[in-house]
Amino acid sequence: MAGPVSSIAYVPLHEVLPAGFARAEGRLRELATRLERHHSADRVAWRWYPEHVEPDGTRRVLVGTTITLYDTRDDWLELSLQIAWQPDGRLGVESTVEVACWCADNHNMHPVRESARDADDDFELADEFAAGVKLLTTVLNEGPFEPQPWRVAAGLPVRPR
Repeated sequence: MAGPVSSIAYVPLHEVLPAGFARAEGRLRELATRLERHHSADRVAWRWYPEHVEPDGTRRVLVGTTITLYDTRDDWLELSLQIAWQPDGRLGVESTVEVACWCADNHNMHPVRESARDADDDFELADEFAAGVKLLTTVLNEGPFEPQPWRVAAGLPVRPR
């Protein structure tokens, strides 16, 4: 793993994208930069995994970002966007809104909104990445920016007071 860095500009996409997807690099950078420049996305962290360039039958992240919108020592709200190998050997893009778990059996976090889409070529990869950026940008535009309303909307246990 490498990173974290605050901008996709520092991520060597040519090292992590499989050869058949390399032509998507320019569009991925453009979309990621648009996300980074959003006025509510001031805590962005990109990580990449050059050791995962080949699929191995498990879920393996190639590159991803986390945007922290709310973080205390014991509660959080984060947005994430990842390009990852899926267990079936296909490349996919996943975007999620995640909150800390307050279940009796602590699961650590819960995705309260998510999208996962596979990509068969570089054009689909860029399009699916654009859909992921759109999901996160919608949250950045509309909020809420605290985890509790997301838990309530998802029917999850609320944080004890």
